[in-house]
Amino acid sequence: MMKSSDKQLIWNGMETIYTAKQLLREQRNIALKLPPDFHHTLFSHFHPDANPRQVDTVDTSGGPELLEKIAEIRGLEEITHLIPLVTETGAKIHVVSPSPSINIYF
Repeated sequence: MMKSSDKQLIWNGMETIYTAKQLLREQRNIALKLPPDFHHTLFSHFHPDANPRQVDTVDTSGGPELLEKIAEIRGLEEITHLIPLVTETGAKIHVVSPSPSINIYF
């Protein structure tokens, strides 16, 4: 999956999307680092029926459908702009949290 040589981008809305698109066109692996505040929101969104005592971690892999799900979260709607390029290039998605990150890799 992700290697230390891959590009890490700090989430800053559309500015991050523009950079991510260029890197994806070059088929470079990227890690979109989200602010820590998104941890609980991501967990709740991916595990809506979780037991309150459950350890709140996210570790999910898939394809563009994960970006669609993430884009439903307020503040991450711009993620939808990556879906066509991820679909076209066949990139894979890995979402992890705590330390929320959306890893896109080839």
